[in-house]
Formats: sequence, C-alpha cells, structure tokens
Amino acid sequence: MGFPTAPKPKTLLGFHRILSPTAGVKVSPICLGGISIGHEWKFYTGKNEEPFTLLDAFYETSGNFVDTASNYNNQMSETLIGQWMEERGVRDQMVIATKYTAGYRAFGDNPEPLQSNLTGNSAKSMHISVRDSLKKLKTDYIDVLYVHWWDYATPVEEVMGGLHVLVMQGKVLYLGIGNTPAWIVMKANASWLDSLLADRKGTTLQAIALAYLFHQSTYVFPIVGVNTVEHIKAMPEALKIKLTKEHIDEIHEASPYNPGYPMNFTQQWITIFDKFNKQFPGLVSLNSFTSAFLLNSTPEKFGRGGTRQIHYLNLAAYTNAEALDGTGAALQSQVQSLETSLDEAQQRIKELEGRLSQKSSQQSDQVQVNGYDVSSSGKVSHESSLELPPQHEVLSGVNKFLTTFNTILPLFHPQRLLSRVNAWYEQPHQRDASSWAAINVVLALAYRHIPDEEKPRNYSTLHFMNRAQSVLNDIMLGESNLLDVQTIVGMVVLLQATSDLKPASALVPIALRLAHGLGLHTRSKSEYLSPIESLEQDRVFWIAYILDRDIAMRTKLPPIQSQNDISIDWPSATPTDGAGMLYTADSSSSFNFFLSRAQLAHIQGEVYEAMLSKSPTASDFYVRLENVTRIHRMLDDWLSRIPDEFSPIAITQSGNTNLQRAFGVLYSSHLTCRSVVCKAHAMEAQWIPSLQDFGRKAVEQGLVTAPRLPVGWHKLVHESREYIELFIAIDHKDPAFIW
Repeated sequence: MGFPTAPKPKTLLGFHRILSPTAGVKVSPICLGGISIGHEWKFYTGKNEEPFTLLDAFYETSGNFVDTASNYNNQMSETLIGQWMEERGVRDQMVIATKYTAGYRAFGDNPEPLQSNLTGNSAKSMHISVRDSLKKLKTDYIDVLYVHWWDYATPVEEVMGGLHVLVMQGKVLYLGIGNTPAWIVMKANASWLDSLLADRKGTTLQAIALAYLFHQSTYVFPIVGVNTVEHIKAMPEALKIKLTKEHIDEIHEASPYNPGYPMNFTQQWITIFDKFNKQFPGLVSLNSFTSAFLLNSTPEKFGRGGTRQIHYLNLAAYTNAEALDGTGAALQSQVQSLETSLDEAQQRIKELEGRLSQKSSQQSDQVQVNGYDVSSSGKVSHESSLELPPQHEVLSGVNKFLTTFNTILPLFHPQRLLSRVNAWYEQPHQRDASSWAAINVVLALAYRHIPDEEKPRNYSTLHFMNRAQSVLNDIMLGESNLLDVQTIVGMVVLLQATSDLKPASALVPIALRLAHGLGLHTRSKSEYLSPIESLEQDRVFWIAYILDRDIAMRTKLPPIQSQNDISIDWPSATPTDGAGMLYTADSSSSFNFFLSRAQLAHIQGEVYEAMLSKSPTASDFYVRLENVTRIHRMLDDWLSRIPDEFSPIAITQSGNTNLQRAFGVLYSSHLTCRSVVCKAHAMEAQWIPSLQDFGRKAVEQGLVTAPRLPVGWHKLVHESREYIELFIAIDHKDPAFIW
C-alpha cells in the first residue's frame, strides 16, 4: 500500500517554500499584507474589498502566509483575520505573522490617558501587545512575531529576554525584526516600470513588480497589500515570470534612484497624520507617527551624486549693553575676536574660490578639491522672528542628518532631537532662540548631503548657517545648556572644512568653555541625569574633543582641552543604540568609528606635545627620538584595531560614498600624525652628518648608498600608497583632507 499523493496545488502559490535557512516552516511564496484587511485606514490604503472576500480569495489560490500588526486598521486587521480563521476552521493551515511595538491602543473614541508603556520595545509593551494579539487572532500561538521598529530606549538584553520567554511559553514560534539599523534594510519596493516590459511578457505590471523582487535574493517573500481580488489573482502570475539580466537592467533604468523603505515612507506618514488629525483632532502627536520611520534605517547609500559646495559664514554683530561680569566679559571678548576673524575670512573669498574650485576630469591626474565659501549672502535680522520651513520639510532634513552625519558622530540623541523639532511646531508658545539655532545647524549639516537639484525652494547650508549665527551672541551670553554646546559644535563641524581655520579655531574654545561650565568633562555631572541624557552629554563632549585636537594639528596651535582634566569614560565599545557603529554590507563585520576617532584624537594631542610644542624637552634629541618611537607604537596599535573589512582598499572597493568620505578623513588624520613624527629635524645629530657623508661618498668614491631615513618612513610610504586609492575614489573633497 503506497502513501497517499498530495493534490496538485491550484496555483503556483501552493508550492510552499521554507521561510528561511533558520526557520523550517513552509509558507506561500507571496505573503498577504494584513494592512489591507479592514476599512479603518481607508483614508490611507484606499477602499478595500470585504475582508473575508480577500482572505477567501487568497486561501483559494493556496496562499497560507498572512502578515499583520497589532495596530493595523486600528486593531481590526488582527480581529478580522482571527474571526475569519475561526469561522473557516483554518487556523493550523495558516502561517500568521504579526508585530508589536506600535501604540495600537491610541486609536479609538476614548483612548487611555496613560500609554507610556503601551508602545515601544519594553518587556511590558511586548507582554501586553502579544496578549491582546492572541485574543484578537483567536489563537493560542503566533507563528512569527516581529519587533516592528526599534525605540532607541529599551536595552537589547530586555528585548531578547522577553522574546525568549514567549518562545519558551509556546506563545510564539518564530521571531523577526524590522526597521532596525542593526540590519541592512532591503530595498524591496519595486520601481514602477514601463508598461512595455509587461506587455512583452504578456502579463501585468503588478506581476512584473513581484517577479522583480524574487530576483533580488533567495529568501524573498513579498508582503503584498491588496485592495481587490484581482490583485490576489496577480500573485500566481508573478511566479511564472522569468526575468533576464537585460530585463532587470531595464527596470533599474526605468526610474531614478530610490533610497528604499523606510526612508521614502517618512513623507507619507506626515501626509497620513494630516488626514488622521482632521478626523481625530488632538488625539495623537505627529511624533508618534513619524519617529520610528525617521530613526530606524541605515540605507546602503545616503544619496547619490551632486556637488557639495557649501557657503557660509557671516556673524551678525550684536552688542550687549548690560553690565557684564567676568565670565560675560570674557565671552564678549571672544565674540569680538571671532567676528574679526570672520571679517578677515570674507576678504579672502575670491582667493579661496579661485584656488579650491578646480574641476577634475578622467584624463587628468589632478584631484578636485571644493573649498567652502565663508561669505554670506546677507544677514538675518534679529527681529525677523524665529521662522523655520514647514514641518514636513524640516523633518525630512532632520531625517537626512540622522541617517548621515549623526550615525558616525552622534551629536544629537535622535528621539530627543525629534521631540524638540515636533515641539517647535506643536507648542509655539515655548519657542526659544537656542532651539531655533540648533534646528538650523542640524539642517545646515543635513543639506551638505543633499544634491542641489533635490533641495526644496532656495534653502542651502549657507541659509541655515546664517540664521543660526544671527543669535550666536544671545546663545553664548545667555544661560548655558547642552543644546547651545551642540549648536556651536555643529558650527565648528561646518567651519573646519574650510581653508581658513580662524573661525573654527575661535569657536572651539567657546564650545569647550560652555561644556566645562556644564561639567561635561567630569563624572559628577551625570549623578542627577537619566542614562540617555548622560550618554548624550558624553558624546557631545567627545565630538568637541575630536574637533579641538583636529584643528590643533592643522593650525599647529596647542589644543584647548587638557587630557588630565577629563574624568569621563571613553565612548562605549559596544553602544546599545549602535550610534557610531559601521557595518559591512553583509553585516558580518562591524567597526566603532566614533570610539576610534576619539582615540585617534588622543594620539593627535600626544603628537602635538611631543613634536610641535615649544617646550624645552620637545627639542631634546634623545627625548624626541623616544617620543617618535612611542607615538609610532600608538599609531600601530590604533591601526591594528580596525578590521581588514574597513581598510582603505576595502572601503575603496565597497563603492559606498558615505563610508569613503568618513574613512577618508579618518585615515588622512592618521597619516598626518605619522608624517609629523617622520619629519627630519635639522637639529638631529645623526641626520646632517649622514647627508654630508652621502654626498661626499658619491663625489669622492663614486659610491651611492641609500641615505638615512627617519624612523617609520617606510611604513608612512606604504600606508600613503594604500590611502591614495581611497582618496582618489572620493568624489567631492574639501580642505579637511588637505593639511
């Protein structure tokens, strides 16, 4: 007697596949998006056919994989799916994936007033959400539970511990996570195609789009939201299509570059919020709609192309007629010195533009260096009111900042920055100059990464920088706070990329003095702060420390911050929020860029003290030789901690323009330290005689021997040759690379 033969599937959706190499459950090749089940979000998803009609059609085509979430359609998605499975008696035939994190109980006529623990990744939020999902789905287990998005607050250990408990209890079988920067975000949104390709294949655009996704990776299960039964009927058609490389290339050429989900989702949520708030005014803030999508993505590229020509800075001169105490007078003096330096910088505009704006071509060996203009197109009057662009434009710029500069040097805590931005628009009576200046600096930093053709209106880095500096006098002479330090540090970041370092050199001491006044360099300051606030303050100080050492090396002037006055710990080697961490494309290797940059700044300070300072010991031959050997060891140790996957050669080959620039500055700073300690000194007792012997032997004896080289010279040459390939690969350079 033979085994019974399974019936032939009705459609290709019936050829179920293993979900992943680590999950043996078998699912239909296409997943039905549960966001389509229900009508509560019709203002966003459009009008859908009846839920049971869609689910029946999907089941009849042999589909068994349905994706939903605790908040979809105001909880009705889970509820309707549960009712359908119970009435049809098909629960065990279906594979149901749902998600927790969103504040799903915020939707309704009478929302509960205290919901701080009903959203986010915490164990309590997880427990409540899963408990309610099981009730709504009318089941005692969930096949796949996703962490919907990362909240940047809950410890990883807490999340993993809670998920483990759910698995051990049998309430959840498989685990997943989405919208989290620790993962490479897959670009699963298919481009809209020219209908010619669909016509040639004899099918529909929807089927071509799905077929395209299947060609991107082995384990792809598109989650497809639908409005009609016709959309479900297109699913099996997609499985029949075989696209060639030429077809894939044609799809890529059919539309411009798209950064992918969730980056392009942010603007949609702003539109959703506007519609939602008209129906339910005051129920929920814009932050609850947008923050997850603004924070939880690390795209492979932050942008493409575009010349990053940045122009700034003209400080408006304001005077304070009030009597100043000793501290105020000192700050006023520094402001006047800064303004004098900026006036001198303005006179050199033409020189900078003529010297640094040369274009390179493929036929030329010259390298393009784009200088930053330190001029202003006009001052912003203090009476012009504290205006900002529309909220959606500002949030888009903040998003660009958070996913570019802030991922490498975390100047702001993402959630705190977003809360401040949203509060600016939602609580206008609480607006102040400090917040206004900080937002403008963030936008100035963000606009460095936006190509000119993509910038809205006439905004530019210069525009936002001018507006921030118009209240700089008020910031420095007012009551100090962390936000003011962040604002000035952000200005220094922009100014240190210019050829004239006087403005940046003048602002660094001000930033550090304000930081000292707040005690950012000491452990005691964190006694009364939350962990997030303490972490943000530490990071702001270390960025100021990095800039101080960097500018000191470039100007050959002593650093402001003394190493002996610092009592806080180095940046964490394994930050829980991943700030400052960089990953390879396959996530197989990681590197703490922020920590490495701070440690290199410490070495830069050692280089200055040993090689550039005017102290008597620095000129002593034997002390100098000992210092050279010591610093070479420090540089060797620092370099050995960088994984091979982030070497200059590997970064060059990666083609990641954002990584190339970041590591370009990092390795150029390292090579500057190496070159300073490799310089030959005229007072070295052995150097001059060796040169004399070299010439004498060549003339008198005809002997040509290798001349004496400074300690570490061969290593410097080798590392420079490796770096030059990376340097050439960087499209847009500024004077920060040329010391």
